[in-house]
Amino acid sequence: MKPFSRDFVSDYDIGDPELNERWDELIPDLHAKCPVARSEVGEGYWILQRYSDVKSAAIDWQTFTNSSGFMVNRPEGLPYFAPGEVDPPLQTALRAALHPFLTPKMAKELEPTIQAHADRLIDSFIDKGEVEVVSQFANTLPQIVFSAEVAGMDAADLPYLMKCFDLTGPMEERGIGFANGMAKIAEYLEQRRAEPPRGDIVDALLAFKFDGYTEADKIGTMSQLTIGGVGTTGYAFSGGLYHLATHPEDRKALAADPKRLPRAIEEFLRMFQGAPNMARRATTDVEVSGVKIRAGERVLLSFGAASRDPEVVEGDPNVVDIDRKPMGHLGFGAGVHRCVGSPLALAILRVGYEQFLTRIGEFRVPDGFTPVHETGNVRHMTALPLLFTPGGA
Repeated sequence: MKPFSRDFVSDYDIGDPELNERWDELIPDLHAKCPVARSEVGEGYWILQRYSDVKSAAIDWQTFTNSSGFMVNRPEGLPYFAPGEVDPPLQTALRAALHPFLTPKMAKELEPTIQAHADRLIDSFIDKGEVEVVSQFANTLPQIVFSAEVAGMDAADLPYLMKCFDLTGPMEERGIGFANGMAKIAEYLEQRRAEPPRGDIVDALLAFKFDGYTEADKIGTMSQLTIGGVGTTGYAFSGGLYHLATHPEDRKALAADPKRLPRAIEEFLRMFQGAPNMARRATTDVEVSGVKIRAGERVLLSFGAASRDPEVVEGDPNVVDIDRKPMGHLGFGAGVHRCVGSPLALAILRVGYEQFLTRIGEFRVPDGFTPVHETGNVRHMTALPLLFTPGGA
């Protein structure tokens, strides 16, 4: 393997292009060298990579607070989002208000609607024999399901929100987009206040009260929920479909036996994590794998690296095995901050894969195509062109 241009053990930088381009090489290299890396970039931070360390820190919110946000060296002016960037008791109360609309039972009841949306998206490109999956299916399906079906938004507004909350491109452009998207969300919440209650997640959010939780926080919460599915669930689609396009034997196996899909999806979530790096701040002096972390220091939890820890993953942790026994990956996080929408995400992924495999049939990437990623706190494939027989299977 070609040496890295920097020593990521002592000179880690989440913004280094090499970390992005060689992510799949860097993870096993760091596992072989150290459980805790160090960065001196900006205010500096520690990077936890071992599964046991990352999971323990994610669960122990009293020692590793989320209230300083999930980004290291956070850009100035970027708002904080609840429940993702607050701790109990506010986080607990807000999560309890949102949870009834994102349960496994609710996700199950939405499956026919998810299928209808998946079919409509597929109908838009199936006769062309080609599709750019990221924008036309992977990111779009989760956003439609949450925004239109769970939050009751006008479908005509969804393309604009997807553009605003796009997690790719330069950070300064994303900041502008986020501001525009949050302004649109604010308009929607004002509209809903003037309407009769629908008994949905928006009404629950509007009615939620907690000391210190403001109207601006409600806009942030709805924005976070809207953003949540676009890239994180989307990468589990694009990463998995790229794997299946380049490993036709796995595609054939899943198409022939859809009952194997749930396990394959867990593997895609383990390998293709849309939020692989989440930050915390130590509230007290603590020692992790022999490294002393001082109170006030920033700590980056590498969920992506932890989910490939050779100490807990059977077989080669750095390759996709669609029949791998689930190992409790951290694709949805852990502890009180575990993704509240994970049941809905799993339903969208299963139904979406079923419909894509059934209707599209064989598919491949164009000759010479190599995926391009963007990696920071989030990781995404910027585009995924697929070719198939016009009309599908």
